[in-house]
Amino acid sequence: MRFSENMDRQGGDRYAVLFVDDEAMALEAFDMACGDSFPVLTASNAVEAARILESRSNDIAVLISDQRMPQTTGVDLLKETRRRHPHITRMLTTAYADFDATVAALNEAEIFRCIPKPWDVAALRRELAAAMEHFLARRRAEGDQPGDEQDAALQVAAPVAHKLRDTLIAMTWGVDGLRRHLPPLLEAYDDAADGRENPSVARASRRDALDTILDKLEHQTRDVSQLMELMLAQRRGAKAASAAHSMAEAVEQALERFPFAPGQRALVRTELLDDFQFSGAMPLMTRLIFNLLSNALHAVETAKKGRIEIRLETRAAGNRLCVWDGGTGIAPEILPRLFEEAVTTRADTEGHGLGLGFCRLVAETMGGSIACRSVEGEFAEFVVTLPPNTH
Repeated sequence: MRFSENMDRQGGDRYAVLFVDDEAMALEAFDMACGDSFPVLTASNAVEAARILESRSNDIAVLISDQRMPQTTGVDLLKETRRRHPHITRMLTTAYADFDATVAALNEAEIFRCIPKPWDVAALRRELAAAMEHFLARRRAEGDQPGDEQDAALQVAAPVAHKLRDTLIAMTWGVDGLRRHLPPLLEAYDDAADGRENPSVARASRRDALDTILDKLEHQTRDVSQLMELMLAQRRGAKAASAAHSMAEAVEQALERFPFAPGQRALVRTELLDDFQFSGAMPLMTRLIFNLLSNALHAVETAKKGRIEIRLETRAAGNRLCVWDGGTGIAPEILPRLFEEAVTTRADTEGHGLGLGFCRLVAETMGGSIACRSVEGEFAEFVVTLPPNTH
């Protein structure tokens, strides 16, 4: 690895270009061609590049990698960079012989440009200038220095927005319920005011349904407000205020508010006597339980068998929330990637692949982790492990 001499920042805006190629002559040629316009970092392989990215990601605006390298390809390096350092603009350079095969893989890494070898130096410099402007334009639009805090905020924002959408859908159902039940009650009121009796319209079940709808809307509105506060706190790089809550209470609230279809609640059994305290936001934990419960119900209904168990365990190494279902289980090829963004357990494409990623973010925000064990066709169990009680 070598660093160009012109790495000193000018006014904070001299972001670097990292160039990766296993040929020493190519590294030298790139630095000579572009080093007078951009601070240049170079690496001779993907491992070396990864080390530079980890230590200096805030300094790097553009990563350009050769496609053919020992042990890995340029596309693989750029895909990993997209996952770990999404603020960096990614480019690929490759020989004409590899060009057609490489173009097919570009979308996987969301590559800004693909530059053929041998280079036209003037064209290379123009493409790098365009990539740098692309990076700076995104930075100006975001309004902040790209970095770990901003990346974390963006990673949290997408799944939280997904959950906000689900909550707003539930609120829409509540409004539809009000439209259905409120007019007959108002009609009954008008009849009573005029001295007419209309007991069937004002039956108790309708009043109870209205009370339930209003209660759920109140809770959902509060949840939306707190989720929005979380997003704003993450955007500012601040930590959400934490407090101690009962995990048994979180499970009970989730079960009370979950929009079960007829007969679904009877499938769920709980063992909550081994209660423990967790530090974090209650709405986030109830959303996590919502996600796990939704997946479990989908698995049981798809398999047309099984039940669901939610239990709590206190252990010296950490307290555990366990959600088990005897449904379809999870395919072994999906298990290692289960908590990545855009990975879904729902083969019918109903899932968006954000729910389990959200669960991972919530668990990590609270100092814990989430894991899954499963046998396809038999069961799946998700285990959220949180720090031991400190309160």
